[in-house]
Amino acid sequence: MPGPTLGQKFGLDTAADWDAPPAGQEEIELAIEDAKCRESSGITEAMYDKEFAEQEKLVEENSRDLAPLIEKNKKLTETAREIIREYAS
Repeated sequence: MPGPTLGQKFGLDTAADWDAPPAGQEEIELAIEDAKCRESSGITEAMYDKEFAEQEKLVEENSRDLAPLIEKNKKLTETAREIIREYAS
């Protein structure tokens, strides 16, 4: 969501505007240029890499708490696969 200045320019409630009108041509062009800039500057990749590293760190730091959840998820996944196999036949 754009900051307050751009939000006001394009008539958006920057807090939450789910019923916003479709984007106009100027807004679309600005978004395209912004995306190009983010890609060419490398910020998109840098942000992705940083976010990924932070998530890996959190998983490592919380592995003891996550282990039972992973096991539960594996069991639920296997049960779901069994049901799918049963009804797919």
